[in-house]
Amino acid sequence: MVCTFTYTGNAQYWTVPDGVSQATFDVYGAQGGSAGGAVGGRGGEASATIAVTPGETLQVNVGGRGGAGLGGTGAAGGFNGGAGGGNGSDGGGGGGGGASDVRSGAFGLANRIIVGGGSYGGGGGGGSGFGPSGVVFERGVRLGNGLVTITYTPNPKENHAISVSHTGANANGWNNSSPVTLNVSASDTGSGLERLSKQLIQRFGELQPSGLRVQGRMQKRRSSSRDQFFCKLL
Repeated sequence: MVCTFTYTGNAQYWTVPDGVSQATFDVYGAQGGSAGGAVGGRGGEASATIAVTPGETLQVNVGGRGGAGLGGTGAAGGFNGGAGGGNGSDGGGGGGGGASDVRSGAFGLANRIIVGGGSYGGGGGGGSGFGPSGVVFERGVRLGNGLVTITYTPNPKENHAISVSHTGANANGWNNSSPVTLNVSASDTGSGLERLSKQLIQRFGELQPSGLRVQGRMQKRRSSSRDQFFCKLL
C-alpha cells in the first residue's frame, strides 16, 4: 500500500496501521525559484526503509517551491526551510525550495527521521537532506513542489483461537474439587503468535519457554469444620 502526501503548506500526519512494523519513505524536496531567466535547481530525494510502531503518529512536511525573483527584490523561500532570494540591482534572486521531511516524537527539528533537501533558486538555498543508516540520496530529481510517499505491507492477517475449560464446575462456575484441571488449547493459522501469547498471558499468567503456567484467582471460604479453597475460571 502507498500513502502519498503532496504540498499543502502545512504539516500533515500519518498513523502507522496495525500490523505494520516497517515502511519505505521516499522524500522529495522542492525545486528552487527562477531568477533572471535561470531556472531554479531541482529538489533532491532521500529514500529509506525505517522501522515503525503500529499506532505511532508521524508528521509529514512537504516542501514548497521557491518563489521567482522579480525586479530587484528577492523571492521568498518555499515552505519548510527554503531560504529567501537576495535583492540585487540586476534582479532579485529566486527563493530556495523547501525541504520535505518526516518527523516522530515531539515533531521538532531534532525529531526528523528522514529529509529530502530542497534545491537552490537564483540566489536562494534550500534545506539539506539526511536519513538513517542505509538511506539513498539522489540530486536534482524533483520539479515543482516536494512530495512524500510511504509504502508499507501489513503483516498477514492473524487467525487464531483460544479454547479453555475446566472440570467439575457447578452452575455458577465454581469448583471445589481437588485437583482442578484447566484445559487450554490454542491455534494460529497466520502470523499472530505474538498477539496470541499476549492474550494467554493476560488471561492465565505467564507464558514461559517450558510451557504455560496458569495462575488463577483463588477465593477462600470458611466453614465450621475447615477452610475450603474454590477456584473459578476467569
